[in-house]
Amino acid sequence: MRYRPRHGRSGRDTLGSKPMSASIDRYVSENEARFLEELKELLRIPSISTLPEHNGDTHRAAEYVADKLRGAGMENVEIIETERHPLVYADWLHAPDKPTVLCYGHFDVQPPDPLELWETPPFEPAERNGNLYARGSADDKGQMYSHIKAIEALRAVQGKPPVNLKFLLEGEEEVGGVSVAEYVAKNPEKLRADVALVSDTEMYAPGMPTLNIGLRGLVYMEIEARGPARDLHSGLYGGAAPNAVFGLVELLSKAKDTAIAALEADGILEAKKGKVRLLRRKELGADWDPKADSRPTVWEGTQHLIRRLEESGEEAAADLLREMGSLAEVARDLAYRLFSICEKKKWADEAISYNGLVVAWPELTRRASSGGKKKAEQQELLP
Repeated sequence: MRYRPRHGRSGRDTLGSKPMSASIDRYVSENEARFLEELKELLRIPSISTLPEHNGDTHRAAEYVADKLRGAGMENVEIIETERHPLVYADWLHAPDKPTVLCYGHFDVQPPDPLELWETPPFEPAERNGNLYARGSADDKGQMYSHIKAIEALRAVQGKPPVNLKFLLEGEEEVGGVSVAEYVAKNPEKLRADVALVSDTEMYAPGMPTLNIGLRGLVYMEIEARGPARDLHSGLYGGAAPNAVFGLVELLSKAKDTAIAALEADGILEAKKGKVRLLRRKELGADWDPKADSRPTVWEGTQHLIRRLEESGEEAAADLLREMGSLAEVARDLAYRLFSICEKKKWADEAISYNGLVVAWPELTRRASSGGKKKAEQQELLP
């Protein structure tokens, strides 16, 4: 868990269409020690939403956040009681004809177990190597708090924010967020906004601003498969009474669209006489195009990258990497995982191939990036 306090300033930051003023930079620098201490106070509150004995702490965190919203100049601040943990709402709506931004975050945290893995107590913030370590520092008290302090800085320096603002912060994100889901469904007008700002995500690298433009949802389900109440002779009942476990496996494979027939149709594996095997790298089609493939897989991408790298070199592999889009990063992770497996099983040739892709990855990404820019420049030059 880490949160990097802000140091120094940059003249390249922008707010709307205007450069961010040196005054805002100066305000942040002058108040950095206070900002950091306030964040530490919030981090010291063990607002563990999964443990009933910490319900009071979660409510205390809500009160702390509500107080800081008022201090930042937000209006209509309220703590909304729910059946479980509270929500905090606030708004500032004095920017006519400007868009409305809804800021979301959560002030509850996961339990800190196992405690023996912490170098310092999880609820006593510690600064090390420019990072702030504590439970919740990066999920999500640090990010949520930075939104509030940004509003404070804008008001202090510019007099008011440039857009309309709404905050909806919750205290049970780590246990499913049922209350916030119900509240949003019941209050569409109150929460209406042009854009929602959520900083409960990751940064690509320290010091590099990252914009996550979408997240996948989650579906929960419970499936119960019932079979015979007693053992059945496989020779007499094997075909007529399918095994319940097999039924579950088949159902899951269809849910993920990974049934054997589908994978065989995609040219990934071969199924004959009751036996299934993945096609070897050289058996895959040499003309594979990830953009033309209606269902490209990470497995295919990884194998074709290795094939291009070994047969045609880094430039050809980089061209394919650029075409793979979102599959690319996952392919690197798969290659590393497969390298570890092959190394343990002493499959030397395969281990060398996967390791070769992992080692070449930085150069491949550099070439893919520069190649894409050159391609765009060439297109601009064409009449």
